[in-house]
Amino acid sequence: MAENIYLDIAKAYSTAAEKAPGLKSRFAAAGFDPAAVASLADLSRLPVMKKEELLRIQRDDPPFGGFLAADLKDVGRIYVSPGPIFEPALPGAGGHGLDMLFKSAGVGAGDIILNTWMYHLVPAGLLFDEAAQAAGATVIPGGVGNTELQAQVIVETGVTAICASTAFFLTLAEKVIENYGREAWKVKTAFLGGEMGDWMAKRRRIEADYGVSTWAAYATADLGMVAYEDGGEGYVVHPDRVVQICDPVSGEQV
Repeated sequence: MAENIYLDIAKAYSTAAEKAPGLKSRFAAAGFDPAAVASLADLSRLPVMKKEELLRIQRDDPPFGGFLAADLKDVGRIYVSPGPIFEPALPGAGGHGLDMLFKSAGVGAGDIILNTWMYHLVPAGLLFDEAAQAAGATVIPGGVGNTELQAQVIVETGVTAICASTAFFLTLAEKVIENYGREAWKVKTAFLGGEMGDWMAKRRRIEADYGVSTWAAYATADLGMVAYEDGGEGYVVHPDRVVQICDPVSGEQV
């Protein structure tokens, strides 16, 4: 089975290189033969690209720097990261894998999710929205801001789960309690974004203070979901992803 996986990877890389001249030239400069991929060690020879370099390449050859390996007509969305860096996204079911997070948390049919992640330019709002619906839940596209209104929405629609940054989740929870009383807070699950410092300790305090279970995932505009929590320690890597930890200076796998 492993051999078939690497054959599929080799075929995909070879096809992509033929359609994307920027990728082909990058492979050639690194002496990397995509058709010869047969192991993880071969993948480790891929050169690491930093955001600063990608930004420069895209400015020289807009909009995608020669790295689009699909026809433009097949691109469903273009996300815009700071720079700006343009990130094409093909249509993908389940929020490009993020539905696994909701299913792990036991959130699905019968749940009402308030999604406060942004819906413009960046992928977070749309990916969480698609994933929650794929898991069977009902989504309220709240976005950020409008704290008073969103607190009212939480209470009057019976929101059971919230997707938010940790800070905004705390703001909403406190606003609900302030305006409607502790008994009005019915949220049971929170999908939170990370913060600097001892984030896990903060999550444990949130769980104790607000009676919720907290969940997190790691995702990017380029890949969709990379890894997610399933109730155990650490993160589970998406079955279609390969994750390597690299030295930020040399790019060597560590």
